[in-house]
Amino acid sequence: EEDLRIEGDVNGTVQLRNNTLTIGQEGKIRANVYAKSVTVDGLMEGDLFGSERVSIRGNAQVRGNITAPRVSLEDGARFKGSIEMDPQAVEAALGSTTSKAPAQKGARGGQGSGKSGGAKADTAKANGASQAASASAPAGAKAAASKDPL
Repeated sequence: EEDLRIEGDVNGTVQLRNNTLTIGQEGKIRANVYAKSVTVDGLMEGDLFGSERVSIRGNAQVRGNITAPRVSLEDGARFKGSIEMDPQAVEAALGSTTSKAPAQKGARGGQGSGKSGGAKADTAKANGASQAASASAPAGAKAAASKDPL
């Protein structure tokens, strides 16, 4: 029940639903990660679920899907997977314990269909196009970025 920084190898599942996880430059994670906030600076293989945000630093190598309301990819990061920024998908993945407001059944709160704002990038490193897709997508929009294998 506190923030965690990983600088070693971890396999399995990491759950810090109310705390922050930082995967350091020496960290090698092969797990699904559930946390309030996730920062990746090392190697990550598995799905990332952040109730607030997921940040992929320039040194990071990520292979897996990201589900979070806010996602950032720094220039130089290597990423292969998809990004889901729909608040309902985040709540479904993390459960209602992280929700600050009651879920609205069948309503999207005027956020649209969630199909706008998507972008694809096919380069070995995260570039401005994939960063713009993930950083500027409106709440409720899906942004997908795929990269060459790490």
